[in-house]
Amino acid sequence: SSEREASGMIRQPSKPSRRDLYVLVSSIVLGVLGIAVIGLAASWSHVIGIVVGVGAVVKGCIGAYFEIRGVVRKKGEKDSWSPHKARSGAAKAKKAVYIIFDILLWFFVVAFLLVHLLGRNPGWTTFPAECTTGVAGGQVLGCTRVAPSPQRNDGMFPPEYPNSVSQVMTAAQDWATSQPRTSVLYSDPQTGFLHLRAVSFLWGFPGVASAQDRCQQW
Repeated sequence: SSEREASGMIRQPSKPSRRDLYVLVSSIVLGVLGIAVIGLAASWSHVIGIVVGVGAVVKGCIGAYFEIRGVVRKKGEKDSWSPHKARSGAAKAKKAVYIIFDILLWFFVVAFLLVHLLGRNPGWTTFPAECTTGVAGGQVLGCTRVAPSPQRNDGMFPPEYPNSVSQVMTAAQDWATSQPRTSVLYSDPQTGFLHLRAVSFLWGFPGVASAQDRCQQW
């Protein structure tokens, strides 16, 4: 029996420590949050968010793999390098880089989740009568309204086109879909209403806009 144990023929799982369990659970949670970030970022056409989400999923899978492998390793077998277990100077340097990357990844994942979850969609289906959120009726910071009852419009007037409502709607939607990180939230060709959302390049902060086309007699 002793010879078989010495030759590594018998596997005997080691008892996982609290730290091992913490790393394993945090890796799984990171992977799940990464999947959520991918879904939200894809729905907002936010490429940076998708990349960070994929990185979180990969990092979570790698971290979970290392911890599971370490727990079920052979008795007496020397561990291969794990980012959470460093002994030599080079290994400690790798661990430091790994920890910094880990912190930054967690920061970006949590930040993207907060931005995407807290970014309000007013849910407009008709052109709003004033610059309000459409939810609680509060004033929207930085809202601009170019209409008969203007707000912060710098003297601009609604544009006029010698086209039908459907032609203007088609042109507006084509322009919106051609813009980076811009999506159409709602459109109604019958009423000529269009609701758009655009997100910033890095953090994905959302901005919404709406337009109402009306036919005038010339």
